[in-house]
Amino acid sequence: YNKPLQASVRAVTKGALWALKREDFRAILMSEFSNLSALKLLRSVDCLSKLTIMQLSDIADSLVEISFSDGETIINK
Repeated sequence: YNKPLQASVRAVTKGALWALKREDFRAILMSEFSNLSALKLLRSVDCLSKLTIMQLSDIADSLVEISFSDGETIINK
């Protein structure tokens, strides 16, 4: 009950262990996975892949979807 547990884990086959910081885990739970698809998209962007879940979640919360018509100029340089 909100206390760290000590446990032993022994691998029986070769594998990988993933860890998630407590604050990142709590942030995910608090957001109720409302931006899960945006997080997956942001995680796939190479220059953003090193950010924490919390940082990606902040970016995802700022995203706004905008639709464009066929042939419409999106960026004019």
